[in-house]
Amino acid sequence: MDPINYLKINPIGEGASYYEVYDSRTDAVVYGHPSRAWCVDWVIEEHLRYIAAEEKG
Repeated sequence: MDPINYLKINPIGEGASYYEVYDSRTDAVVYGHPSRAWCVDWVIEEHLRYIAAEEKG
């Protein structure tokens, strides 16, 4: 399953001191960073890895 479908960033919105990416299937935190942009980047990288693996088949 494409990670972009189950990875979620919490809290939603800007202004927090720390953000976490969690797997909505297990509620486990898989990445955290003080910058929301870094969390978004991490989710995008996971999505791109998934696409590359699918293309290799």
